[in-house]
Amino acid sequence: FMSTLLFGWTVGTAIQPSDAGTYYCRGQLTAPPIWENATGALTVTVAGSLQITSLPASAANLHGATLTVTCVATGYHANITWTGPAGAVFSTAVTSTATGSTGHLAFPSLTWGRDSGQFRCRASSAALCTSPRDRNKTMPCFTASVSQAVAVSVQVVAPGPVQALQERLVTSSSATLKWTPPAKAPLSGLGQTGIARYHIACTPPSTAASTVVARATPSGDEIGTVSGLPHFADINCTVAAEDNAGLRGQPVAVLFKTLGSAPSQPGELRLNVSGTAVTVGLLPPPLADRNGVLTAYNVSYETGCLVCPGCCSATCSSRSSRRVSITTADASATFYEPGLCVSQTYSLRVSACTAGGCGPSIPTYFV
Repeated sequence: FMSTLLFGWTVGTAIQPSDAGTYYCRGQLTAPPIWENATGALTVTVAGSLQITSLPASAANLHGATLTVTCVATGYHANITWTGPAGAVFSTAVTSTATGSTGHLAFPSLTWGRDSGQFRCRASSAALCTSPRDRNKTMPCFTASVSQAVAVSVQVVAPGPVQALQERLVTSSSATLKWTPPAKAPLSGLGQTGIARYHIACTPPSTAASTVVARATPSGDEIGTVSGLPHFADINCTVAAEDNAGLRGQPVAVLFKTLGSAPSQPGELRLNVSGTAVTVGLLPPPLADRNGVLTAYNVSYETGCLVCPGCCSATCSSRSSRRVSITTADASATFYEPGLCVSQTYSLRVSACTAGGCGPSIPTYFV
């Protein structure tokens, strides 16, 4: 009787939560003169159906930070296991009771590009019952499993601004820029994933006023060159760092002016010859033809004494060249040369100069 009760009992109706408790069975054998009694107890635990009751749809934290995701499952002796993308680094911890289980998915240090993806919480349940044929053996009464995924993402902070940005070499159509990488600061600076490249953009736009510069060195100065800039123009160039996650930092600007191309020939020369001296009034080219700021005039002259040495005295000047700086607001200047040779025809050449070079000259003759 007891064997039948304990090991062969079949419940014919669905168990309800109200059925939980301890059930007693008392048997009595009456066969005079033998009187025997036996009592057995059965504790019934009613667990809810197996299900995951708590798991966020997504979880995120910064690169390098910790993250813990909790999965809660209910059901008879529910057990939790975790799976995730290959290469992800995490640990798990599970606590279980007769009616449920709680599992923790822990990331000790989130890493961008490694720990992002779908992580799955799987709850399973299996019960063992005593075999009705052999009370010393057990057999599965039932097994069940459910699973649910959480999307884990690793956030990164955009790089900080580059430092010490300056122009190094400026021409009439190009510029070389120099800077140092962003500062290394917690949750900023190098963006935790490392600088991959720098973006240079210049205005006004031109044929090649923007470029991408790969990071050259782990630390120290970085250099980039832009070309195709307009001549003698105010240029605004910005440099922004981009990390391996594709996030771009705040751009930093530097202002400079490109050099002008060579100016046109000077204006009309004003000659004043007095004895063996000459004074030349130097006038600038028209404003539209200067191609920059005039800085000086190149003045040179020569005479026929070079081919006729006996025609001139040894003490007079037959050839010379000089650079005359411009110091006036109207860009004019005066050239004075004494000691010229008597009764000789001189060829005078004058060209106007900017930082971009010196322009053409047309000979002017005087005696």
